[in-house]
Amino acid sequence: MMRVLVALVVSLFTLTLSGCGSRAVRPWLAQNNLGDDGAMVLWTKLDDQGELKGRYSCTLIMGSHLGHELRLPLKAGMSRHILVASPGTYSFKALECGMFTDFGLEVAPRFAIVAGHFSWIGHLELSLTDRKNLKWSMVNPEAQQSKLDYLALPEEVRRELITGYSATMMNADFFKEQNDNIKAESHNLSRTLDPKVITFEGCFKAEEEINPLKLGTITFTKQGMGPFEKSGAHGYTPTLVRCLEDGLKSLGNSYFNEKSSLTVSY
Repeated sequence: MMRVLVALVVSLFTLTLSGCGSRAVRPWLAQNNLGDDGAMVLWTKLDDQGELKGRYSCTLIMGSHLGHELRLPLKAGMSRHILVASPGTYSFKALECGMFTDFGLEVAPRFAIVAGHFSWIGHLELSLTDRKNLKWSMVNPEAQQSKLDYLALPEEVRRELITGYSATMMNADFFKEQNDNIKAESHNLSRTLDPKVITFEGCFKAEEEINPLKLGTITFTKQGMGPFEKSGAHGYTPTLVRCLEDGLKSLGNSYFNEKSSLTVSY
């Protein structure tokens, strides 16, 4: 009986280690079915032109809410990664470069991996100026580059592609137009509309903390005294959409009449 108990404890301990331990990432291979797994689409740019140049190899560490840790070896320059992972909520944890360079990345936004889908995580840029300092950012390439990145993905990936932060299904419409600034067009308003009234900076500040992607465009249109109607393909979270809707509703009827129209694109 004692032997059976010891064997059971050892087996459970082994399963715990294998389930929540550290593991190397598994690249997705073309025409492979994801099954119960999901995958992430991530671009990395590692600049090691400072003191670290040519001295160390680096590893990007990611972790899930279930305790899974993924380790992705990085090389200097730009790389695209399509990586298989168990479903869950993930975050960047650290960048290891040699024995004495462990840089934290905990404040980066978390992202979701969904079974059967590929999550567009975006572009992570890392710059090592010396062995003590890491600069990192999630960047948004110019619209044309983002479109090229999308078109360069295998068809199997594009077919099941979602954003990693809002879990929205993506398609080519996300790359037709990307607004760097808010655009507004109004006609026959009852009073002058100050552009600052519709910027809603607080909404976007909150969005940046949970979603670094700026993909696509969302447009709100109001005709006469009717309600605002929304359209467009975009990767914004429902939190931002609700915030914008509430903000536009707060404009009140003093701006509008039966002949007025207002279109705002974000």
